[in-house]
Amino acid sequence: MPTRHWTDEEVREAVASYIAMLDAYHTGDRLVKIEHIRALMSRIDNRTRPAVEMKFRNISAVLAEAGLDYLDGYLPAFNYQRTKLPDRVFAELERRQDLLQMLKAEADRPVSVETFRSRDLIEEPPPVAKGLKAPSARQKRITPPQTIENLAAREARNGVLGRAGEESVCEHERRRLHDAGRKDLSKKVEHVALTRGDGLGFDVTSFELDGADRLIEVKTTRWAAMTPFFITPNELAVSQERSATYHLYRLYRFERDPKMFVLRGDMAKVCALEPVSYRARVA
Repeated sequence: MPTRHWTDEEVREAVASYIAMLDAYHTGDRLVKIEHIRALMSRIDNRTRPAVEMKFRNISAVLAEAGLDYLDGYLPAFNYQRTKLPDRVFAELERRQDLLQMLKAEADRPVSVETFRSRDLIEEPPPVAKGLKAPSARQKRITPPQTIENLAAREARNGVLGRAGEESVCEHERRRLHDAGRKDLSKKVEHVALTRGDGLGFDVTSFELDGADRLIEVKTTRWAAMTPFFITPNELAVSQERSATYHLYRLYRFERDPKMFVLRGDMAKVCALEPVSYRARVA
């Protein structure tokens, strides 16, 4: 039986349901996803739960590409109809200015470095290990309207959040080495972004158990694992020049449930890089 396309009304209903759940997550309201699914299924015709959940995963993908948070239970699936779904998602977000303002406040909110320095970081596999990949170069890149800011870029400018993530990684590395019997090396872990400046292309120097260097760049977000992050030309160059020792620690859900995944080596080989700006001069 051929796949039945979602109607515009069904898509609107699905997007509204998803955004309502995202709002509940960020406001701390009671969120029972199955209740939202059942309510949505009662409003649309003959859609199965797996079909609804796949549509939710497509919505997550739109949000991730736009630099916004998404629901962890619906990992981004980028095989969506790129001519219609983004427009529906952005229209609903523009209607929900309260949610956008709340996300902007989260992106800007400072955190206590002391509070988060000692937080345990749970390491999980990178998204690619779970079968999640960024959209291919052949897929049309979505462009949110100017009224919807790329909040991942805004959050990346939150220096206090970034510093808290770096401090957490320093403590994580000290514990890792200490617990593995290398107390000598644990004492040498250095927050070089603080002690030597932020132009080195990495934030922390740590070690492998055999004493080899481990250079660590830290990228921190309060949001989900597939939220895009930003790499400077210098960081990229150092990852290529020192690929044998370079590690990028991606911290996510940093305030609520801190987790991280690790990318190793040349970032051009393990990330889908997109140019977002150019240095220009008068020719």
